[in-house]
Amino acid sequence: MPLTWPSAGYLNKIKNHNEMKILKLNPKIALIASLISMVFLLQNCKKAAAVSPTKQPLVGAMVAYINDTAWIGTKIEARIAFNVADSSKSFYIYGVSGNKAIDLLAGQAHATNTPGFPLNNNNDSPVFDLSVQQTPGGVYLLDRSTVGTSSGASLFITAVDTVNQTISGTFSFPAFKNIYDSNGYVTSEKQFAEISSGKFTSVPYSYSVLNLN
Repeated sequence: MPLTWPSAGYLNKIKNHNEMKILKLNPKIALIASLISMVFLLQNCKKAAAVSPTKQPLVGAMVAYINDTAWIGTKIEARIAFNVADSSKSFYIYGVSGNKAIDLLAGQAHATNTPGFPLNNNNDSPVFDLSVQQTPGGVYLLDRSTVGTSSGASLFITAVDTVNQTISGTFSFPAFKNIYDSNGYVTSEKQFAEISSGKFTSVPYSYSVLNLN
């Protein structure tokens, strides 16, 4: 039997049938596509959540993070002083990095005239300062000191070499600034920085004996 080409009516019937099948399948295809998109979205979200910014390593004689940004101190100075008048001793260290300076002060009551300093305690009401340089080449201005440890601050002396006169320790503290009213009076304070993972390692220090009343 010779092959004959399908009639136009038959072709239209097939065409209409296929179009109906496509229309019926589209919702399923759309659902599958949506599910696939959700899977990819979740995977990307997990990948994004797993990746966190890598902090710059802290390498140096006096270092810290200020709001998670590395601060590597330069121009570091440290000294220990004994005051004969009241038998007290003080430790002071200072460092600069860029437009920010950090200095720390700790005291010891009922001390002796020796070049060391007590280890592994939070000292007597330590004072923490974060100063910011206002203009290039200008002075570093301090708005407000953080005094004591009630705010979560800490300063620990971890090692003192009294022969070579070097000192090591750790520190962390929140830094605050004063809020002023229109007349220039302080009305409140606001934290503007968090100093964390601070440490100073084998920093040379000078020792002096004072007689201050």
